[in-house]
Amino acid sequence: MADEEVGVASPWRADGSVAEGCASSYAPGCLSCSPVRTTRWLVLWVSTLVGILAGACGVGSDSASRDGAATGASGEASAALRVVGSAAAEPRKVVYTANLVVRVSSVEKAAARAAEEAEEAEGFVFSQNSDESTHDAQLILKVPSDRFDSVVAAVASWGRELRRNVKAQDVTSEVVDVEGRLKTAQASADRLRSLLGEARSAADVVAVEGELAKRETEIESLQGRLRVLTDQVELATLTVRFTERDDLRVNDDLPGFLEGLRAGWVALVNTALVLLTVAGFAVPFLPVVALLVWLVRRWRRRHPKRPRPPVPATWPAASAPQPPPA
Repeated sequence: MADEEVGVASPWRADGSVAEGCASSYAPGCLSCSPVRTTRWLVLWVSTLVGILAGACGVGSDSASRDGAATGASGEASAALRVVGSAAAEPRKVVYTANLVVRVSSVEKAAARAAEEAEEAEGFVFSQNSDESTHDAQLILKVPSDRFDSVVAAVASWGRELRRNVKAQDVTSEVVDVEGRLKTAQASADRLRSLLGEARSAADVVAVEGELAKRETEIESLQGRLRVLTDQVELATLTVRFTERDDLRVNDDLPGFLEGLRAGWVALVNTALVLLTVAGFAVPFLPVVALLVWLVRRWRRRHPKRPRPPVPATWPAASAPQPPPA
């Protein structure tokens, strides 16, 4: 009974002798081979096995949870890196401008074609100037920045390109600076509005309103500057001048001999007409001038100038003769 309470299987009998054949078959009176002891042994082994499996599962679950936490942290770090990378990979703010001089066969057709090209590129003609005397036309086109290169190449291919000047100005730092200053000014204006509602005296109200007016003026100025920069970045500027002139070709518009003779005769006639006009303008003044001359001459006759008396000539006195030296 002591062995049964302890729960340890033993091959000894109750009288102290060893049970025979307990290892191979059931022996009556053997504590180890009794049905009760066998059941308890099975329960003990099953409990031990369940405990071992539970511990293993607990360790596995802890490891899995740690792996999951590490995976989540790695995912968050990767997401943060992706955000930083996307901010660094943001396209820069660049202003594109170009100047072209193209010699074409017809300025009018080239100008109309340039306007159509700008409209097809979702742009517009900012200004257009034409001079029929020199057969020149200058247009300023505004086109999207992503279509800038294609429009420049198309316009240059319509004739002989005489000059090209393309510039790109990076204004990213200026845009970032303006945006930062705008946010700061807006935050300051919000704080001033809150202070304006808490003002107690008239002097405080006047002081806060003065500072708020300055901030609002600064905000409007920064917003205008930001709009200008945004428009310049989104729309590139192309200035193109179309011409039909060729410096190596004789100009047929120069006048000939007959045209020069006619121009000279016209100049002579115009000069004579100008002189006659001046004479006609001076005729009404001639009687007045003649009267003034007659009055002056008459006054001089009545008041002749008196002759000056002659000045007697004075001769130096003759010096006395000196006695000869002894």
